[in-house]
Amino acid sequence: MSRIGYPIFVCCLLSFVLISQGGCEESVELSDFDPAKVDPLMGNYVGTYEIWGWEPAHAEAQVIPEGGNDYRVRIAVEPAEGDVWGIQGEFHGKKKGEKISFSGESGGVEWEGTIAEGVLNASFPSDYGGTFKLEHQPKDSPTAGMAPPEGAIVLLPYKKGTPPDLTAWENQSWQALEDGTMLVGDGPQVSKQEFGDHRLHLE
Repeated sequence: MSRIGYPIFVCCLLSFVLISQGGCEESVELSDFDPAKVDPLMGNYVGTYEIWGWEPAHAEAQVIPEGGNDYRVRIAVEPAEGDVWGIQGEFHGKKKGEKISFSGESGGVEWEGTIAEGVLNASFPSDYGGTFKLEHQPKDSPTAGMAPPEGAIVLLPYKKGTPPDLTAWENQSWQALEDGTMLVGDGPQVSKQEFGDHRLHLE
């Protein structure tokens, strides 16, 4: 048997937590937690990398906010079929207005790029060219916003505009906020109840 816990360094962004064993709460309105409203530039991008003499290759990127106007941008190109070449790079960028500009060195060459209006464009100097065009592609979880099934134990209930009830948790120094989250306090957070085999749903 074990209890559900959150280390002190984790800032919990949950709408609800449930264990498939026991009370039921209302379903969550996903629009309340739409990441595009929080930051429309962050997330996954998918598109192509083109270089002279080769067929366009599949490319992906992740745009990760790091606080303030700082971002980290990871770009990867899948190796061409039957070959071993591939490209990977990680860069730091700054947001100004509604646009991120990033640059840096990877693979011995300097890259530069921009992200704006859902499109990531990047390139690096080469005798053969080398350009990326990727479009923002949100990834939705098939279980996002689901209501707890009958018989579930809801550890962090969500009701819009109401701080969640933290009576199921040991550490009462953590603060319940009106958006349904817990704000980290002193020490770790652990559920009062112990659980054996269970299915855990987090958002």
